[in-house]
Amino acid sequence: MEDCVFCKIIKGDIPSYKIYEDDFVYAFLDINPSSPGHTLVVPKKHSENIFDIEKDDLKQVIFASKEIAQKMRDLGCAVLIYIIIMEQYRDKLFFIFIFISFRVV
Repeated sequence: MEDCVFCKIIKGDIPSYKIYEDDFVYAFLDINPSSPGHTLVVPKKHSENIFDIEKDDLKQVIFASKEIAQKMRDLGCAVLIYIIIMEQYRDKLFFIFIFISFRVV
């Protein structure tokens, strides 16, 4: 979708600090972090709503989030994970992302 900020980040139209990427998922630091290490994990394939997202895409977001969180935990960071599904009907935008926050302990 042309107006989706996440699609623009994934395509490189908007700069980001990439944390992780594979064929299905892109993870990057939030531009306005609510905490240190605030990372967003998003599917590369845009979906119109929660009913439209393919099961495999959703699974890949979860698997990638676990992998990122595990690597940070192995480095000695405390890890907080929030799963957020957001729809904006006014703009007809949908996105799902997982927010991961890291803190050194």
